Amino acid sequence: MMEEKKVYNDTLLGRDKEQLFLRSLCDKNCLGQTWIFSGDKGIGKASLAFQLIRFIYSEDSNRFSLGRGLKVSDEDPVNRQIEQGTLRDFLLLAPDYDDKKKKVKSVISVDKARKVSTFYTMHAARKKAQKRICLIDDAEFLNKEAANALLKIIEDPPSDALIIFISHNTALLPITIRSRCQVLRCLPLPEVELETILKQKFPNEDIESLAPFIEKAKGIPAKAIMHYEQKELFYEIMHIINALPTIDLDRTQNIIKKIADTDARAIENFEYIGNVLADWLYEYVIQTIAQISCLENKFVHIDQAITLRANIIMQIKKAIQIHQNRSLVFFDFMHQIRNIAICK
Repeated sequence: MMEEKKVYNDTLLGRDKEQLFLRSLCDKNCLGQTWIFSGDKGIGKASLAFQLIRFIYSEDSNRFSLGRGLKVSDEDPVNRQIEQGTLRDFLLLAPDYDDKKKKVKSVISVDKARKVSTFYTMHAARKKAQKRICLIDDAEFLNKEAANALLKIIEDPPSDALIIFISHNTALLPITIRSRCQVLRCLPLPEVELETILKQKFPNEDIESLAPFIEKAKGIPAKAIMHYEQKELFYEIMHIINALPTIDLDRTQNIIKKIADTDARAIENFEYIGNVLADWLYEYVIQTIAQISCLENKFVHIDQAITLRANIIMQIKKAIQIHQNRSLVFFDFMHQIRNIAICK
């Protein structure tokens, strides 16, 4: 999809288990100082982190009576402060957005990383015992120098520091960072929870009409929403995949028409199709991994499968960036997937 500037005031949907776990740590005053929130893109890692941040910075004592999760009142001033970026004791570090190219840059530079050191050395927390929180989104985009700059801080963080890395693929983070952080893995949501989320998002739709998008989302809320919003293209590509190894030429031609133009919609369609094909390949690899008996080897191969999917999506992004012929790129991917389907 054409990338937009991230909005970090999204309401957290689901993640009850993770909320209960983090709340218990807050209640016991043993949250720790360095965390990695990991999991697939769109699964809700950043939303969970921001919900934790809201809970920590909320000054409303009534939040403790709103259940055992991390809920705060909708009227709590902390919501507006996060939306406006006025929380003095909070720093967000994320890749810059290129307004000209309409995409997020794929690097967090050392200059940005040094802001974290400045943040923790130049001012104390606004209130005694208040935490100073740094959230690092898309942490796998840290370049080597940036990672080294952050390493110096997480090796010996200030006593009031809380540093959270958001990562879609922890294998791409330096081992020196991974080894110094607790990891909270955000797993895919159960289908029943995803149904609730989509019904809230699209109240005029019934569960039967939403079922195909929920099934293919594999527990990832953002993916289910994306499939729904691209439902015409979703059904086209699903028909093509289900017909493999036979190539449905008519539907293939329909897709080519939708990705060949030079407008933003065609590029958005192309990127969406790349994501769907990458997911299909990932699912195939995971099914193959299921036949491996050694648990340790399974985890190794799962990380490799995640990296494989990420590489395909990066190829799609690169094709857009260097203006490759999108029809040829699509044919190449379909040829690879057809060969895999033949061997399946």
